[in-house]
Amino acid sequence: MTGYHGLKLHSNNGLVAGSTIHLKLSLFFAGLIIGTSASTTARADCDPAVPVSGDTVICTGNPAGFSSNGQGDLTIDILSGTNLNGPLTLSNIGTLNAKSAGNLQSVTLTDNGVATFENSGNINGGLVVVGNGIYSVTNNAGASINAAFSFTGDSANTITNAGTLNNGITINGNGTTDIFNKAGASLNSGIFVTGASETFVDNFGTIQSTTQLGTGNDTIVNHDPGQINGFIDQGSGNDLFQMLGGRVNADVNQSDGTDRFELSGGEVTGFLRAGVDNDVMIWTGGLIGGSIWVMAMTMLSSRD
Repeated sequence: MTGYHGLKLHSNNGLVAGSTIHLKLSLFFAGLIIGTSASTTARADCDPAVPVSGDTVICTGNPAGFSSNGQGDLTIDILSGTNLNGPLTLSNIGTLNAKSAGNLQSVTLTDNGVATFENSGNINGGLVVVGNGIYSVTNNAGASINAAFSFTGDSANTITNAGTLNNGITINGNGTTDIFNKAGASLNSGIFVTGASETFVDNFGTIQSTTQLGTGNDTIVNHDPGQINGFIDQGSGNDLFQMLGGRVNADVNQSDGTDRFELSGGEVTGFLRAGVDNDVMIWTGGLIGGSIWVMAMTMLSSRD
């Protein structure tokens, strides 16, 4: 007796045996179809693929990348477990709110009005922000940005790091920049500012390498247990350095401008170098391991 697809059957009941094999093969091929459909779904995407203003785009699975442009208001949510295997590019959006708990290759935010980006995953190819808007980037505990992290333009920037920034922070332009490096956070490869951006650095964590600020009026505050393990140059401008605790394992150079250095706790292991203008030092606690180099300084001290 010949069964489905010409199979030779040996049974006392050929009809039953043939029907059974026919059923099994039918289920097998149906399974292939279902499996192919499930595999397509598993790759997933960012939905909606072409958003309009007011939409929330949700990305899952392994999209090839995502870009969007020109909306008045847009929200992006990249879920945990997502691998975005291409660039994320968001531009000319009035108000942008984006967050990612996935693995991203690169992020570029260009000419947005107000943009907020929260990273709880990994960005392997860096995060670049360009424009003159109001920008906020938060790198949460356990998260990392592993390549270039930069802002270019006359923007108002707020950076909060509780995780790891492996390539430091680069600012090119004017405006303002506030950097909050939290306890337990690592900011590797330093902070570099080109231009007159007024920069505020509040450190409870670890900053490795050089901190080179620009021509704006800058402030650095170091708290216990914060550590700065690199040369600090506050650049020209009227600058303030507050050493409240922790440790600076290098020299502090305040450069030109009417500067102020306040030491009330912790230790600066290197030199303090004041510039050529009328600078002020207030020393009420803490230590300086090196010398104090001054051109014109008023020193107010309540130390015994």
